[in-house]
Amino acid sequence: MEVLQNALFATVLPLIDNCSKFEHGAIMTIPTTKHPVIENFLEKTFGRTTAIEGDTCVFCHKEATEFRNEISRKEYKISGICQACQDETFGVD
Repeated sequence: MEVLQNALFATVLPLIDNCSKFEHGAIMTIPTTKHPVIENFLEKTFGRTTAIEGDTCVFCHKEATEFRNEISRKEYKISGICQACQDETFGVD
């Protein structure tokens, strides 16, 4: 059953919005793809991929699941910065 469930989510979720994956019973955000060298640096320096997949912020380490708009959600998939830290870093729209 779990194999079928994982296969279903692996097929359906990318069609929905390409922002989540199903792993160990939870839906997690998928970080944007980076060159392997850059990805390795960002993971070692900030824990970027681990944070994004765990829906936490690389700056404040709080939960990062609510965003003001789609642009902010996309920024999170790129940088791993939550809405509050985005507002502090970039200003509020």
